Amino acid sequence: MNKKKKLQAIYLMIPFAIAVITCLIVNYAVDQQFTWSLLVTGSCVYAYLALFALLLGGKQRLLWTYAVICVFIVPYLYLIEWTANLYLPDPIFWVLKLGVPLSVIWLVACGLIALIRRITRANFWLIAGLSIVAFYISERLTNSMVDGFVGSNESWQLSEHFPLIYLGPAAILIFVGLTLAVIRHTKKAAR
Repeated sequence: MNKKKKLQAIYLMIPFAIAVITCLIVNYAVDQQFTWSLLVTGSCVYAYLALFALLLGGKQRLLWTYAVICVFIVPYLYLIEWTANLYLPDPIFWVLKLGVPLSVIWLVACGLIALIRRITRANFWLIAGLSIVAFYISERLTNSMVDGFVGSNESWQLSEHFPLIYLGPAAILIFVGLTLAVIRHTKKAAR
């Protein structure tokens, strides 16, 4: 890393460091122990690493950001669970049953869209339509997993009650994207 990037990394770190130090001091002053401030510290570290990758990751910045999010999401979820359980009379252990599977679902959906874009060089309209379809599927899976975890079937699902809100725009965007792709391909072939 060159000197300019090191300086940028330090400048990026300053607001996070101020937030962490302030919260640690306040938490210790009030409770004489570190409880909720550890969640703030973990959040700041996670956000700093993701922003660092996004802003200073070079040409592959999105890939680096995605990698940081994937690697650190499970430890971050465990930190949230641990911190919340400090304040609950009956601890709830949800990370393995709910947090990890939901994270995998959404990260796979985002990764697949990015992979499709990278491999096929699909246009914006096609990617937007496919993203809506991926969001629709992920939202359905999320709600059914949450219902299974809490033991009810009462979650209100936009995708179940109004699927046209998802599928209508998705179909239009995919159609426009495919039409533009065909036109572009035809023009290239005519040259």
